[in-house]
Amino acid sequence: MQLNPKRLIGAWGRKHGGARFLKMKDAYHVCVRKFKQQRCNFRNWLGTFYVAFGKPAPWSLDKEVDAKLYHDKDEEVKKPGVVVMLDGAIYHGGLTDRIRGILTVYRECRRLNIPFYIYWDNPFNLTDYLIPATFDWRISKEEISRSRRNSRAVVIDDMSDRESLRRLRKALKKRPAQLHLYTNADSARGAYHELYNELFMPTDQLKEAVKKHQEALGEDYISFTGRFLTLLGDFTDWFDVVLSEEERDKLIGKVKHEIEKIISIQSKDAHFFITTDSIRFLDAVKDMDPRIHVVNGEIGHIDLNRDKKDDVWLKTFVDQMLLMGSKKVYRMRTGHMYASGFARFAAEVGECEFIDHIF
Repeated sequence: MQLNPKRLIGAWGRKHGGARFLKMKDAYHVCVRKFKQQRCNFRNWLGTFYVAFGKPAPWSLDKEVDAKLYHDKDEEVKKPGVVVMLDGAIYHGGLTDRIRGILTVYRECRRLNIPFYIYWDNPFNLTDYLIPATFDWRISKEEISRSRRNSRAVVIDDMSDRESLRRLRKALKKRPAQLHLYTNADSARGAYHELYNELFMPTDQLKEAVKKHQEALGEDYISFTGRFLTLLGDFTDWFDVVLSEEERDKLIGKVKHEIEKIISIQSKDAHFFITTDSIRFLDAVKDMDPRIHVVNGEIGHIDLNRDKKDDVWLKTFVDQMLLMGSKKVYRMRTGHMYASGFARFAAEVGECEFIDHIF
């Protein structure tokens, strides 16, 4: 008879219960999570060998994208080089995931003197908000080759920093005339300020929207941000835990109280910017102190709310740029709140102090 650890632990719990059972149950789930992570890491490591030989691994997202979008016909390559692809063929992640992936690839292309382009048309065109700063990285749909004879897709998604950089360098070494990279790699930490400013400048629309809020905040302001995910029941995300009404109120109260404590030790002239992924939380804090400023509007996840209006994406960019302009950025988290990279990335690009406030 085959032994099943889950059934054995369940039988123990039904018979004995108590603290020992709960410890066994927790230990089992930890082991399962670690096993799945190790299996995923091994598959990623093995998949990089395929990348090194210019082939998609049979089980990989590279293979899925290849089967869906690429063909064997001859096709002219109008712009040889590397293209970071944000075309909706996979789930790309949020705004920070996308931009730091772009910057990671750009740093390597700059180092190797490889022509670099960005193709971002899903769920909006990047150039509606950010335009080229020091050189033209734009490429049109007509200039993208989908022929396997001179192009291919490589996905570098949700991997360790070490593995993502290894795969990126293997892909660049064995690249076709036009290499398409789908990535959220976070492997250029420490250089994001320089890289971002070489690539991007805001459009007039974004510049004006940010200016309006900066005038209300002044030059030196402190920012607070946090990711509630689905906890408060008003945001769509991969995390699917929704708290009860009572638990939501407790969590909102706890975070509000912590923000109040930090505000109370600041100067009377200080102003404060607060942004989160929860309208419910913003509504609860915006009248807490007259010096608090929020950007009103609908909130949406770029990958999971692709049908949202332009105002939603404008607010996301405005929030990010206001964080970049802060004196300090506090990432607030407690309980199941997510350690989002949104705040850390914005603080690095803006060269402002970043504080990971866990309470």
